[in-house]
Amino acid sequence: MSRKGSRKILLVDDNETLLMAMEFKLREAGYEVFTARDGREALAVVQEQVPDVTVSDISMPVMDGFELCEKLRSDPRYASMPFIFLTAHGEPEERVRGLEAGAEDFIVKPFRIEELIARIERIYRRLDPPSHHGRFQGNLEDLGLPDILQTLEQKGKSGRLVILSQGRKGFLDFRKGRILAARFGDAAGEDALVELFNLQQGEFWYEHRELEDGDLQLPISSVLIDIARLSDEARRWSAWMPNPGDRLVWTSEERVGDPELAPYAAVLHSESLTVRDLAEKMGRSLIRTRVAAARLHQEGRLRVEPGSEDAAITGGVLRLLVLGDGWSSLQSLLAALGRPKNNANGGSAMEYLRVTVDRHSVDLFLFDVESDSNRLWMGMIPLVQGVLRIMKDETRAEPPAIPKTLDGAIPIRRCRAADLRESLAPLRESVRSAVTYVRTRKREMYAKPNGGGS
Repeated sequence: MSRKGSRKILLVDDNETLLMAMEFKLREAGYEVFTARDGREALAVVQEQVPDVTVSDISMPVMDGFELCEKLRSDPRYASMPFIFLTAHGEPEERVRGLEAGAEDFIVKPFRIEELIARIERIYRRLDPPSHHGRFQGNLEDLGLPDILQTLEQKGKSGRLVILSQGRKGFLDFRKGRILAARFGDAAGEDALVELFNLQQGEFWYEHRELEDGDLQLPISSVLIDIARLSDEARRWSAWMPNPGDRLVWTSEERVGDPELAPYAAVLHSESLTVRDLAEKMGRSLIRTRVAAARLHQEGRLRVEPGSEDAAITGGVLRLLVLGDGWSSLQSLLAALGRPKNNANGGSAMEYLRVTVDRHSVDLFLFDVESDSNRLWMGMIPLVQGVLRIMKDETRAEPPAIPKTLDGAIPIRRCRAADLRESLAPLRESVRSAVTYVRTRKREMYAKPNGGGS
């Protein structure tokens, strides 16, 4: 298995929506992901890529999951490869047949993708060759990260603490009472530390390993105090905190006496910068810079101009679900984007493309709701930040395709196909609404009390 480098997962399912959703979440959690839509295609991928774990649906065309598992088990090269079945039924007879074929685990649909990630992580932990006696692992609900680090420090441990929470993966490297490096998803350094220390749910486990020097080199005891203080400040100033892409414009003539804020004031007095650029220029973390900017903003010393990088707070890419009444409705958007596609002969009810809208990277998931008889698009709801509903030109009232329960959860924009033939304004409005939604959710996350707070 490739645990020392990338972790390779093969996903096999003929449900394109579920396959795409699993791929997104697993890549977000740090895995290298390969996909196939039936057993025969999966065998070709296995021979070329040799994944660590295979996750497969049972009922598929060409070759089903049972036959795929049996063929892998009959090949000495892949006989020990862990295999997880996805099933819509979970009947005892099906489980018995799967176990006889060589599967290690079953997950019954529908399921949370975070559950799948947790099952995969358990496989990796079990198959990791033991390099020390006694594994230290558990749940963050039972033991918080400060207590975990103090325990490891007292035992004189050196190695890596791995954390998995809500589909995101992170780690802390430490040696001789000092934290060497930290990462959580796309965040690194102090930004990762703040997110990790404020987690209340997830799994953790300790791995003994040889480590190279990282970019932090901070004593654990001082980190515990400093991150707790920074987290409290982030909650306290959350209402004033700008986003990474917002531009800071200095407006005050008065001298800043606070020694923590004075260096930021000196830089902004000479030039306006985005929060992200200011953090890079100062050599400070993004969260610390945002707190400093919030304090200066509250004091009336600077003006915050909303930027166009708000998508960065969701990992760099916004995701929109586009629902059209028939292919012609979707074609109006594709044509406006300069990407017309002929679907006159039918085919998939879903299309995917990545576009740039007002400097935002946006993933569009387009569904023809008239062809999507199984309403597969509903599986995308947890993964998107907005919905664009394209109705036919002759439609006078919106068909009941969007459940009322979605109203208020994520922003929904509605337009007619003719509106998109005139301009991309409906798409731009949908993107702006998604940015606002993400920004609001992020502010709520920082404002939410977490273990007390000031």
